[in-house]
Order: sequence, then structure tokens, then C-alpha cells
Amino acid sequence: MKREFGKKLIEQFIPRWDLTHIIDTSWANIPGHNTSTAIVFGRHQRPIAPTIRTLMGIRGEPVPPPDPSKGLVWQAILAQIDLPGSESEFITASDSIRQVFHKHPWSIGGGGAAELKEHIEESCDRTLADVAAVVGVFGMTNSDESLLAPAHAFKTHRIEPDMFRPIVAGDDPRDWSIEVSEHAIFPYSNDGLINITSRPNAHAWLWPYRTTMGSRATFDGPTYFEVGRPWWEWHQVALERLSPPLTITFGEIATHNHFVIDRASRVFKQAAPIIKLPHTCSEDDHAGIVGLLNSSSACFWLKQVCLPKGGDQQGGDGARVRSTSGVETHVSHSSLSADERRTAEQAFADGGNCVIVATSTLELGIDVGDLDRVIQIDAPSKVASFLQRIGRTGRRQGSNRNCLFLATTSESLLQAAALVTLWRSGYVEPIQPPGWPIHLLGQQLLALLLQEKSVAATDWEKWLLRLPCFSAISRDDRAMLIEHLVSQKFIHDDEGAWMIGDETESKFGFRHFAEFTSVFTSPPVFEVWHGRRHVGTVDQANFFGSPDRRATLGLGGRSWKVVEISWSGRTVQVIPDEGSAKTRWSGSGKCLGFEMCQAIKAILCNDANPEGLSQRGLERIGQERADFEWLRTAHPPTLQRDDGVIEWWTFAGGQINRRLSEAIAGQETKNPSSDNVRLLVRTTDRCVLRSAIQSLVSGAIPSTPVDADSAPKFSELLPPHFRDRLIRQRLYQGLEREPTAGVLKAMLSNGWPA
Repeated sequence: MKREFGKKLIEQFIPRWDLTHIIDTSWANIPGHNTSTAIVFGRHQRPIAPTIRTLMGIRGEPVPPPDPSKGLVWQAILAQIDLPGSESEFITASDSIRQVFHKHPWSIGGGGAAELKEHIEESCDRTLADVAAVVGVFGMTNSDESLLAPAHAFKTHRIEPDMFRPIVAGDDPRDWSIEVSEHAIFPYSNDGLINITSRPNAHAWLWPYRTTMGSRATFDGPTYFEVGRPWWEWHQVALERLSPPLTITFGEIATHNHFVIDRASRVFKQAAPIIKLPHTCSEDDHAGIVGLLNSSSACFWLKQVCLPKGGDQQGGDGARVRSTSGVETHVSHSSLSADERRTAEQAFADGGNCVIVATSTLELGIDVGDLDRVIQIDAPSKVASFLQRIGRTGRRQGSNRNCLFLATTSESLLQAAALVTLWRSGYVEPIQPPGWPIHLLGQQLLALLLQEKSVAATDWEKWLLRLPCFSAISRDDRAMLIEHLVSQKFIHDDEGAWMIGDETESKFGFRHFAEFTSVFTSPPVFEVWHGRRHVGTVDQANFFGSPDRRATLGLGGRSWKVVEISWSGRTVQVIPDEGSAKTRWSGSGKCLGFEMCQAIKAILCNDANPEGLSQRGLERIGQERADFEWLRTAHPPTLQRDDGVIEWWTFAGGQINRRLSEAIAGQETKNPSSDNVRLLVRTTDRCVLRSAIQSLVSGAIPSTPVDADSAPKFSELLPPHFRDRLIRQRLYQGLEREPTAGVLKAMLSNGWPA
């Protein structure tokens, strides 16, 4: 009832309603609701009684109540609603004259606050509006990232001195002084807007932001470009408010009144409104007004009539902070820029009251201090990943490691339960280094030639074969690799002295051979920029599918509207957007291991409940067990569907099932498919399934064509038959190991599939 848009409601409509009760609930604890509120009871008829029962708040809850309905403020409201004239620690109850509530803004503070405010107003013969020439906003840029920077940045770039000034933000006026932290490009003179082309250095500074600034929306809706507004100007500015030179400014959002006299001809953001007195007023007049505005009486009056900006009503945390729900939230994932990620990491390291919404990036060696709790959406695919995440908690003495799983599907619930079961049993996935890394031998050899400029043909083995992974490659394979690298001009052989060849320069020479520094292939991504600020990276798939290839991206916890795409430079210019958006990424589902899938099957086939499940989780597990009751008796676990498809529920994991599917495909069946727990085979001959198992147990690698896209990085250094061999060995690596091989053999010995 203090906002300006409530004025018509209070002064034009409420006088015609029969209000009976007004209850100030701004001090009550309302879960999930931070806006100060009042409850108004009335009837759609002419007023009857001359008074309105009013319950006025005095103070909030000492601590947030476990049950908000049992909070002290609510209990005081219930106890005093029928006791006018009563007063407690939290509420004053009275019958107030109706006409008091016909004037905006309302003041319904208890403990005598409303009466004191009324006394102050009656004692004044003038208001600020009677003595001030202007009270309002000086200007707004609507492009702070483009126009604001520290003074040294402008000086370093030799921005013309008449083009930038110190700018006052809302938190700069404090304790009778102004501490300015930033300056702003202010392209104005006494005659109006300056043509930016007449200031070449300022023009060069702003040019990268031209698209962003020109895409700002005007008050009528179209952009600057569309209506022909100069793209470099401020969104709104009142130049006449720069004179006279003395200005009173204040922080619009603050816990206390901070009014300050400015004598330095600064400019002011919208969060630092200004007061201009008439030209005839002296500096003493300004000082007198500021002294009054900073007084305790003015502070009390302002707290009665100004709208709280989400401030803490239950403690002393300050403006825009609520101890019960004002948690600082950050986002961290690999597609964000380094600066964005460091902000989140630093917030945790500083021990603040904050949450980081993150992908797996924070489990990989980044120190964010001790966490109180990890909340896991669904479940990671490996016990090792779970240990990395839960290991972030419980570091303080006397604290315990803890992780809360929030499963969004039945499959995720089973996976989470299986993961915790494996963890409790002490299982962790074994480390399996990739076998036959002949492509990396080629990469390391070329990197050695790049480093040493030239290496004798007889010396390279002394450098590289010290590594067991390379010395395990047979001499014949190494010789065939060298022959290929020389013949294809990856290596230039100058009478026994090896150097980088022309083909290596052509394929890997970009950016000073930067590709040699990583053995992983990066997805095709675009760099996202907001002016000069690097926001992060996104997959190119976000820009396909619409005629103008425009998109709205979700990045860094907010939405961004794409305004310009450079396909050649693989960059995107964006501006903030008010809506919500999602960013698409290329990828596939999680591949679960054999042990994880077997643990899922054990949960479905046993009656014992996993530890730590909620009641809803136990109920859902019970439903899944009922649906899979047939698993306990079906040997082998196969189902024949009406459409001729056999569902083979192996619970063997994504890798084994995928290889079984490929082995089956080699036996002329129609489009077999697989996931982590089953295969779908279009055949009526179950012997096909048995043959597929036999082929894997025997170690035979299926001869189905390999997907060249699955080749690891640097496989282009290999002869074609080496490349196919590498892909197949990578695909089928691990199938010969226990317990995988043992399970496949057990399938055969038990008559699978019969």
C-alpha cells in the first residue's frame, strides 16, 4: 500500500468500500513470499462503521519458526484480532478512524509508529516539494556494460577527457560522502549530444558495442536502429539537471537515509536520484536540507512511507536481504567464461550463504571450500563421480558427509538407489587405461619434432619409448606408423633428420599448433559476447532451425537475446533478455556400467529396501518391483512382444548391450537397438542371441562397418586399417575382463537365451 500504483486504489476506490479489518502481515513469516503484505477484509457496499479494526505490526519473528502457522506474529494476530486497544511485543490492535486510510501511502506501524508519523506531518509547515525545484532521476544508460568502466581503463585507451565523467550509483552515497567506483562515457556537452565520430578514441571504445547498444528498445518498443536514434547515446538523460552545480543525491535502496551534496559535476544512475534546489539557494541552504534529511526523524518518517525492497523483517541483515530465503545463487559449468566461473567459486570460498547450481565441473579438483550439503538431481553414472561430489561435504570437524538425491523419474530413483548400494558395499569402478594408443604415439612424435625442430631418425625411441604405453606397441606397428607419417608428409625426412612436414603444418598449424596441447576433440562451439564481456560458449546447434538464425540462449543463470552471429569468426553478440531460455548441447545419454545395472536388477528382484529412501521413494520402488515381478522367475529374462520384437533384459550395461546389438546386426537381423538394461531384436530365432554372446566370448570383433565419427583425435595420423583397428579395439575394450567375460560365459552355461 506504499507503491505509487496503489494511490488510485486507496484514494478513489477504497473510500467507497466497507472495510472492516486491515491486518499488517509484513512482519509475519510467509514461506516463499518476501514482499511486504497486508490482509484487507471488506464488503462491496457503502461504509457503515466509522472505524476499521486495525492490527499494526511492531516487529518480526526473532528466528524463523519451524512451523510458520505457529509463528509468534501469527499467534499475536489471532490473539488480538478481537481485542482493540491491546498491544503485545509484535502487534498493536486498535479501531482506527476510517478517513486515515483514504490517503496514500498507508502507515500501519504499531507501537505508536502511526501516531508519531502523523504528529511529525502535522508539525511541518512545508514539505520537500515546496522548496525543491526537481526531485527525480538524472539518467539511465540501459547499457552499463558498454558505457561504464574504471577511470584508468578510459585513460589507458586515451578516451577524450570531455567524454567521460564519474558516475554515482545507488550504493555510492554513504555517511555524508560519495565514493565513486566507476566512470561513464557521457557523450554530451552543454549543446546536447556529441557526434561520436568527432571523438575517435571514444568511438573506437564503443564500436564493438554498436550492435548491442543499437538493439536497445525505446520506450515505445522499437529499437534505436529502427527509429533512427543515435546508437551511442544514453537511454534517458535530463541535461538541464546538471545546473546549478550543487546537487543533493541519495541511495534509493538503503537501510538508512544517506543524503549527500555533490559539488563535482558528476552524473547519476537511476538508483541514485537527485534533488535540485532553486538557483537562488546557497550552499548553506543545501547543507541545511541535507542535515534535516539525514536526521533520525526523517529516517523514521521514511521507514513509514517507503516501500521495503525485500529487506529482512526478522533480523538485521539489511536491504534486499532476507535471512530465511535470501540465498545468493550462482551457476557454474564448463561453457561459462572463466570470469563467470571464478565468481561462483570465490563466493563459496568466502563462506557466504550461497548455492551453486553446477554440472560435474565442480567435482574435478576445484576447491570451493567445505559444503554443507550436495543436492544431486537424478544420479551420476559412476560411484567414483558420487564420491567426488559427496567428498565436498563433511570436511569440518564434527560434520558428516551428506548428499540428497532428488530423482525426477523412476529410472533415476533406481539408479540412485543402486549407486548408494554399491557405495555402501565399498565398490568403486576400476581405472581402465585405453589400450593400444598408437594415435597418441603419432601425436607425441610430431610434438617432439615441433619442440626440438629436428630429431635424428635413430633417436626418437629414446624420447618416447620410456613410457610403458608406447613401448607396449609392437615394433612392426611402430614401423608401419612411421612409414605412413613419412609417406603422407606428416614428417619430413632430410637424410635421417626428421622435421615437421607440410601436411602437419596444414592440418595442425593453426594458432601455433594449439591442437597438439589436448588429446580431446572439442565440440563446434560459438563464443558468446555481451559487448566486451565474455559470457561463455554454446553449441552451434542453437542457431539452426529458424530462418533468421536468431535465438534466445540460457547462459550463466539468465537469458540472452542473440543480436548478431559471425559464422566465420564463430562469435555471437547478445543482449540481456527478460524471458526464459534453454541452451541445446549435442550429446547422448549416460552409459551405465555392468555393476550398476546388476545392482538395479538386484533392487527389483529383492524385498530388502535400500537405506535412506523417503516414504515416497519406498512407494515408488514398490511399484517398480510389482511391474517387474516377472524378473524373479524368467530365465532367461526375455519377452516376446506382439509386434515380433524380443525384449532381452540383460541388465548388462550400455557397453555390453551395444556390442551385443552390433554382433546381432552382423547376423542379418533387422535394426537391433539397445540401452543400459535391454536389447530390442526383431527376430523369431532366439539362437541369434546365443550366437551373439558366443562371438563376444570368443573374442571375435564384429565385422560391421565402424563409424568414422567415433575415431579419437589424431586418428588421421594413422593408416586406414590402423584407424579401423583402433576404433574397434576402443569399442570392445573391457569385454574380456572379469566380471564382464564371466557374465557372458555364465549366460551360455545357463542356456541363455533358450
